[in-house]
Amino acid sequence: MASLVTVAIFMDQTEAMVARSLLEHEGIGCVLMGEHQVMAQPYLLVGMQGLRLQVLTPDIVQARLLLKIAAPAPGTVICPNCSSDRTHRKASLLHAVFRFLAGAPVRKTSNKWQCANCSSVWADEEID
Repeated sequence: MASLVTVAIFMDQTEAMVARSLLEHEGIGCVLMGEHQVMAQPYLLVGMQGLRLQVLTPDIVQARLLLKIAAPAPGTVICPNCSSDRTHRKASLLHAVFRFLAGAPVRKTSNKWQCANCSSVWADEEID
């Protein structure tokens, strides 16, 4: 069974609706998650962290090509689970405490990543 995957997140409602229209015009079924809530109460857009344009799993590549986001910016890490680019390094608390006690600057040096979209965690070696 195909599931919905977020291919883009928009902080502008008009831009999100144009992107949805483009995909629908090309025959790609898509859903704009949060559209009705933002129409009723526009201030919710920030709290919802944007409108999510989602497509079925088989349509991910074609949708990203149409939206010109197929190639992420250099240094961007894509989640292997949901294909979101909203990822960050997962901080190691123990490592941060040791650096703090040693008087060294506290930095995120973990090799683990976490997705802000689906909360999955993976190590650098798992990324293709």
